[in-house]
Amino acid sequence: MPSQLKSETARINGAKSRGPTSAEGREKSSRNALKHGFTSESMIVLDCENPDHFQDLLETFFGIYQPANLAEQDLVEEMVAARWRIRRMWTIEANLFNDEVRAQGSRTDSLKPGVHLALAFRTLADSSRSLSLSSRYESRLQRIYDRAYRTLRELQYARQSQPAIPPPIDAPTRTDASAPRSHDLSLHSHGVVRSSEITPQPPQPTLPNEPTATPSKEVSPTSEPADNPPSEIQPPKAT
Repeated sequence: MPSQLKSETARINGAKSRGPTSAEGREKSSRNALKHGFTSESMIVLDCENPDHFQDLLETFFGIYQPANLAEQDLVEEMVAARWRIRRMWTIEANLFNDEVRAQGSRTDSLKPGVHLALAFRTLADSSRSLSLSSRYESRLQRIYDRAYRTLRELQYARQSQPAIPPPIDAPTRTDASAPRSHDLSLHSHGVVRSSEITPQPPQPTLPNEPTATPSKEVSPTSEPADNPPSEIQPPKAT
């Protein structure tokens, strides 16, 4: 019996898409599914089986699960192949019972169909390995189907949960007055400080009785003091 999660998932996906409805769309879908030949009719469908039924099953699965890439498509095809072969085993088992029921009806005087079925089951179970072998094949194919289904769901969940890659973001442009400009950076690299960057110092208070410095007069090294004028040189007296 399928789990509640599988049933709910299949119901939701089936409600989204039933596959192509037009004849042209169905033909195109079938060609896309068989493009690498894994599930081609020559490999899966026997001569005694109906290829149209296989195509219907293939298109239904592709419409429900909507594979987005080659890996998902392979898993869907594996599910289709396993499901088709499981149905084949159902047909084999049904025909095994039908044939043996008819044989038992001709060997007994009872007219009850239930008696014929019970005798057929006993013969198939005790004298033939066909019934047990078909049951083993069906179990193996069901495991293949379940494994492909789980892997497909994991891939689709991982693909849908991947976050979108955001576009590259340029460096923000600073508009405040404190943002350094390119020429300011060049000045700083050469050790030059702008006057606007110098923090003004507060005025120093004047202390009482503090002598006030006055600029000194620059004295020429060849000049003499004013209070000592040079003496007048007298010419020598004649003798």
